[in-house]
Amino acid sequence: MLFEYVLMVIDRFVKYMNYKGLNDNQVTTQCDLSVGLIGKARKGRSDIGRKTIEKILTNYPDINRVWLLTGEGEMLKSPSSSGDIVITNGNAVGGSSVSSGSEELAVLRAENKMQKEHIERLYKQIEKLEAQNEKLLNAI
Repeated sequence: MLFEYVLMVIDRFVKYMNYKGLNDNQVTTQCDLSVGLIGKARKGRSDIGRKTIEKILTNYPDINRVWLLTGEGEMLKSPSSSGDIVITNGNAVGGSSVSSGSEELAVLRAENKMQKEHIERLYKQIEKLEAQNEKLLNAI
């Protein structure tokens, strides 16, 4: 599930890259990413985490965050947008309309889902490692 989500995010970002005429090397340099990360993610051999997504959104501020994370809305932010919504003590501050609040909620839900799936994947890795440790201990 997380794997599919990551592929959808990278596919959307590649669509943006094509639209802007960017190549993997330019993005890697501009966003200070690991060499080959974009290519590996495109092939499903690596995932892009939250930090990478934040670097992308910081370096390419015209990308619509909701679109990148959920596929909803337009690829580019609308020119009339007055700013991103910031959640402070549970209250939304900023933005240009009520719909911006709905969009931010969609982003938060998508990020929450991604984090939950990542945690599940980590638990599975821990279980595998514990099983390997048990085998090693039994062999000793």
